[in-house]
Amino acid sequence: MKKKLILFSSIAIITLGIIGFSAVKAQESLEDYPLIIQNLVERFGLNADEVEEVFEDTRTQRHSERLDEYTEDGTITEEQKNLILDKMEETREKLDAIHSEEMTTDERHEAMQNLHEELSNWAEENNIPEEVMMFGVGKGPQNRNGMGAGVGIETENLGGPHGGGFER
Repeated sequence: MKKKLILFSSIAIITLGIIGFSAVKAQESLEDYPLIIQNLVERFGLNADEVEEVFEDTRTQRHSERLDEYTEDGTITEEQKNLILDKMEETREKLDAIHSEEMTTDERHEAMQNLHEELSNWAEENNIPEEVMMFGVGKGPQNRNGMGAGVGIETENLGGPHGGGFER
């Protein structure tokens, strides 16, 4: 009887240790996510990757809808819309690379500024009106600086004050 009690006690202690370790590891890994995703995961017991995917899907849908509006009203052509969609994907990859590199704050800021300049030049070369890009006045909802959110590139992630989105 004593052996069974010791065995069950040992199993319980090991199980609690594993559960506790898993909870700590889960919390540590949440630090890589934006605060809103962390809060949703913690409050509702959700999977962080799935929550992030919902945000990404929603952002993509919102951008696509805005680009459709700009195409329908003649602000941009269908070809320009497709260029913007491709550039958005390319920019996300560049942003991920910048955020994953170990840099000083100044180095990261410079990398973001360089990317912003590259995007501005790209938009000009492709005759994409400034109002369509997030770093100009756009049709989108007003952000905290009174500038329209536009579509396309989220310059808050580029170190600028305009646009929206979630920075990793």
